[in-house]
Amino acid sequence: MTKNMNKPLDRDHYTYVNQLLDLTADKQLAAKKIIANKEAVVTALQAEQKRLEESLNDQLEKQTAQDNLLKISRVLEILANDEKRKNYDDALTLKPTISVQSKDEKQVTTCVALVSVKEIENEFNDFAKELLAKKNEQGQALYAEGDFKCEHLPGPPQSMILTFPTAEAAREFIGKMYNKNMMMQPNGSQNAESIKPPPEQRKYKSELSSLKSSAIEPDANLEQQNDADQTQRFK
Repeated sequence: MTKNMNKPLDRDHYTYVNQLLDLTADKQLAAKKIIANKEAVVTALQAEQKRLEESLNDQLEKQTAQDNLLKISRVLEILANDEKRKNYDDALTLKPTISVQSKDEKQVTTCVALVSVKEIENEFNDFAKELLAKKNEQGQALYAEGDFKCEHLPGPPQSMILTFPTAEAAREFIGKMYNKNMMMQPNGSQNAESIKPPPEQRKYKSELSSLKSSAIEPDANLEQQNDADQTQRFK
């Protein structure tokens, strides 16, 4: 595998294919451009698929091979379907924006839709229903109806703002949309890892959670000791 094919999900489909197959300038793929050598490109991608499948036994290259196989399958999907390719090209050029935000963080993640905005909204509603059905140990709902919000903005292009109760829920939804090939970043990336908080932020949250948990323990132990002292005093 060539060095350039590391992190294939970070690239848009056309850049990926051009680099993978080392296409010359006159044969390179691009959005809204007729693919004169389409059959040759598909054949070459299928051959690369076969080679990658054989390399899955190599543990050192396994994850990279899996990512490339996923990327190639998505490329072949749009090359085989004119409507899907049109949607993909529109996403790269017109950029129908889906802004994803959460109530607990100010950060907004901007994505573009690879399907109709209505389909994204349906996915959002289904995802919200799943989370609204979740309850804590006391049987109380974890989220309320008002925690999820979908706002349509006038176009063109069509755009939408999706609000989630937590950043974790927002990232989970984005990852799901990437995996279903329904959304991507404006630069064509569908790398779900890129939307996770940086390691230092995750470490901080983990340490903060541990501190909160440990802060309860001394109080509980102190209360037990006080009860014991009281019992001893009245004996």
